[in-house]
Amino acid sequence: MKAMFPIVKVIMAMFAVVVIGGCLNNPKRNRYLIPQDFAGTVYVYYNVPRAEPLKMEDGYRLIIIPDIGVTRTSLEHIGGKFHDEFWLYSGDKRIKMSPYKLGGGATVERKNDLGQEEMFFRFNVLKEERPHDTFWSILTHW
Repeated sequence: MKAMFPIVKVIMAMFAVVVIGGCLNNPKRNRYLIPQDFAGTVYVYYNVPRAEPLKMEDGYRLIIIPDIGVTRTSLEHIGGKFHDEFWLYSGDKRIKMSPYKLGGGATVERKNDLGQEEMFFRFNVLKEERPHDTFWSILTHW
């Protein structure tokens, strides 16, 4: 029985590496550039006819948000578990946005006032960072 204990520990350690590695190594999806002084709701509309496709940067689709907080692209929304980045910009200067300035978000599919299908992703950028000493924030941002 004592000989099996090290084997069990090795198997558990390998399982933990696979699970944690799978959770942390999500493929790249979008890099959002948000005006530095922006606070409010951002809307990214997808599948918009005649809208510009998104440029690529370091394997991410680059989504530049103007001051009004709304942008459109002809590309499709990519759902699922991916890694997104959120940056604040002013001119050519960029700084990584704190995850504590990011509010809730959702992908919405609906018919607009003209009866046409539309899809957009929306998320909130907070004016100030939300408290981050809660159990959930410690668990999700370590």
